[in-house]
Amino acid sequence: MAGKTSLAHQLSRLKTPQTSLFIQSKTKESFLYDSKQAATIDLDTHYSIALSGLNELASIDSDCNDFQLTLFKETSKSVDRSTLSKEENAELNEEIEHFLYKVVSPYFLMTATHKVIEWLIFKYHIHKFNTTELLFAILPYHETRYFTRIVFVN
Repeated sequence: MAGKTSLAHQLSRLKTPQTSLFIQSKTKESFLYDSKQAATIDLDTHYSIALSGLNELASIDSDCNDFQLTLFKETSKSVDRSTLSKEENAELNEEIEHFLYKVVSPYFLMTATHKVIEWLIFKYHIHKFNTTELLFAILPYHETRYFTRIVFVN
């Protein structure tokens, strides 16, 4: 009996909060689209839309270019939070927080920003794992319909 308890303890230590993503069915949560429309958009299209938004933001604020090497790099298409270690997720969370406060917050009302938010929701599930930071970043816009849309992303 003690062996089961020990094994259960070991398994619980290996479990990360992100494993729920791996287990869940692939639902399509979206800021820009309804769930039926979001389900028809593939990874490459999401990525292309995000890059167009990021490029538009970079034309206004050159600091946005830094994120093309992190959250929006080509290899980010293969990132799966459920398979990252705690340390890797901590680094990712730090980068997401930096992006939310540096880019999303000041430019939240722009369509280009909505495109990059869509990527962050689709790829990194920020509405689940970075909820507090996301809400703090957009809190100044609490009276807009966009704020409401973020709050109700499932």
